[in-house]
Amino acid sequence: MTNKCVWILNHYAVSPDMAGGTRHYDLGRELVKRGYEVTIFASGFDHNTKKYIKITPEEKLKVEDYEGVRFVWLNTVPYYGNDRRRILNMVSYGVRVVGAARCFKRPDVIIGSSMHPFAALVGWWLARKYKASYGPDCGTQAFSISKVSATFR
Repeated sequence: MTNKCVWILNHYAVSPDMAGGTRHYDLGRELVKRGYEVTIFASGFDHNTKKYIKITPEEKLKVEDYEGVRFVWLNTVPYYGNDRRRILNMVSYGVRVVGAARCFKRPDVIIGSSMHPFAALVGWWLARKYKASYGPDCGTQAFSISKVSATFR
C-alpha cells in the first residue's frame, strides 16, 4: 500500500530554520510520522523581511526537505508596501501553486490554509481537479490531528 499524499497550501508557511510559527511544518511532521507523504507549498518571498529568502528571483521554485516534510518554495511577485503589488503577490502565489502542482505526486488530501482567500480557493480547485479530499483553514484555529482526523482516514 502506498502512503497517502497530503498537500498543504500556505503562502506564508515557514520551515523550522526560519523565525515564525511553524504549525504547518509541525502538522506535516506529525503526519509523516503516521506514514503520510507531505508537501507544503509556500512563497519563497518572505512576508516579514520583504526579501527572497528561500529562493532567488531567477528560480521558479525550489524544493527542500525537513525531516520528511517537503517544502516547495515558489517565486512570487515581490512587494514592499500594502498596495496593489501585495495583491499581485497573493495572486501570483495561487498561479504558481497551480503550475507547480503538475510536478508532484497526485494528492489524496489538500489543506488550503492562509489568511488571504487565494490559497484556500486554489486548494479547493486543485482538490476538485485531482479528486482529493479538501480541508480549508482560514487561520482562526490551530490544526490538531483530532480536528482533521476524519479527513485523513
